[in-house]
Amino acid sequence: MSTRSITLIRSEFADYDWETKEYKSSIHSIARFYRHCDGYPEGHGLHIALALAKVSLEPEEVNNRNWAQHFLKNICAMNCDVEFEPPSKADGGYAHGDLEYIYRITGSQDYTGGKEGKPDAGDCVCMEVFAVDWSMNLDADYSQLDSMEPMFKGTWRGFLPWIREDCMGRGEYASDPFAYPYSPQDWVHGTLTEEEWKTVQGAAGYDPGA
Repeated sequence: MSTRSITLIRSEFADYDWETKEYKSSIHSIARFYRHCDGYPEGHGLHIALALAKVSLEPEEVNNRNWAQHFLKNICAMNCDVEFEPPSKADGGYAHGDLEYIYRITGSQDYTGGKEGKPDAGDCVCMEVFAVDWSMNLDADYSQLDSMEPMFKGTWRGFLPWIREDCMGRGEYASDPFAYPYSPQDWVHGTLTEEEWKTVQGAAGYDPGA
């Protein structure tokens, strides 16, 4: 059975107002994609968290302008079957129905200076998970999310223990995914090295030596 989800990727830009001599933040949508299957938090949500973890663990390649590109690269490397979408029409022509989960990924980008390295770029990106009624008539830009309470809001480091404690605590996982031994052929799809996998296990609160 399909579990449909939408992922919205947004950037918060610091725009300089020459009249007030102040920086003002504004949020802009930069990409979005639809996933027809495995959209639940312990499926697609976990893939998002791992993709953001990879952003954080590759500081030499990430700067204040390209975290979103690296995030998308990591998602695609996981062989997730996703469909990228054009911007919504004013009449909502591109908005998907029958959704069960919506993910919002929001990070900051700064174009006022040079390309500055951000070793913790993935740690600064906010991940939100919303459970929605499949019969909801959603707006084309999914603006209803602004008035909804997310199931989860935080960084990938906060998501990993949440997925263990919340979803597994409710019996939705038959076994602990973070207890699996490292294997480049498993569900991590080889996108994380063994050292990175140990970091992910630690962030999830799992002790491989216990």
